[in-house]
Amino acid sequence: MTIITATPANSAANPFELPAIQAHDFRGGRQCRFAFENRYGASVVRHSGSYGNREGLWELAVLYDDDNVGPARIDEWELCYGSSITDDVIGNMTIDDVNATLRKIGDLADAPEDRRNPWR
Repeated sequence: MTIITATPANSAANPFELPAIQAHDFRGGRQCRFAFENRYGASVVRHSGSYGNREGLWELAVLYDDDNVGPARIDEWELCYGSSITDDVIGNMTIDDVNATLRKIGDLADAPEDRRNPWR
């Protein structure tokens, strides 16, 4: 697993063990985005509308660079609904849960055919 980095791990901006490509304020909370060389990534959020926010927990969505635009344009990556990780977002995650899931995402092989949002 190789991660593409910009924001250091274990910092106030990024509390996770892997470095993030982006970490910023988002909808009154926090968002960290992660990008891996396998073209998968993750958006991890905690804000007033995220699953687990009231308990101080995180929500994770798997991303995929479907158009091969690269990590500098991670905001254009698609939500991935067909990975072996999940077919939706995962809510109510502790930091340890997020760390373990990020490692699994970084180890994924090629993207499945049904990786894109079926509602597009």
